Amino acid sequence: LQQLESIVNDSADVIFALDNEMRFRSWNHAAERVFGWRADEILGKPFQVLVPAEVLAAGELARIEQDIQRNGHCHLETVRLTKDGRHVPVEVSVSLLCDPQGNPIGRSAILRDTTERKRLEDEKLRVERLAVIGTMSARLAHEIRNPLSSITLNIELARDEIETLTQPAPAAGHEAR
Repeated sequence: LQQLESIVNDSADVIFALDNEMRFRSWNHAAERVFGWRADEILGKPFQVLVPAEVLAAGELARIEQDIQRNGHCHLETVRLTKDGRHVPVEVSVSLLCDPQGNPIGRSAILRDTTERKRLEDEKLRVERLAVIGTMSARLAHEIRNPLSSITLNIELARDEIETLTQPAPAAGHEAR
């Protein structure tokens, strides 16, 4: 039991258990770190304190329950609320808990904070967009430079031609230049 308790409490992932009324029955150290609630503050509270209103309104909890009833577990990516109201992106795995006779006694949940992964994905996307913009800019510069090079070359040729034609009367080339 001590080993199991140590595994749960020392996990880097959030681990908690809910009873059949969806109230917290256990809360590990990672849950305290990620969500800001101490175990003594949250035990007995309803699970909905972690769920943003817009997620509740979208029916996410009903979909989770349907998956649990159908498969015994549910996996999804979503957001949860911290004690101070911040949204935390998380990967969630919820499983049905049963007593030795197979009667449901609650749910266990393991959540992984994906804030850093999301930040890295956003940064990668930003870098890829900048690379596309750089490529497009280089092509655009090339497309502009080619006609400008031709124009510059033709101006040089015209200047040389004017110089050649106006050598006998240099003043006549002034207007042409």
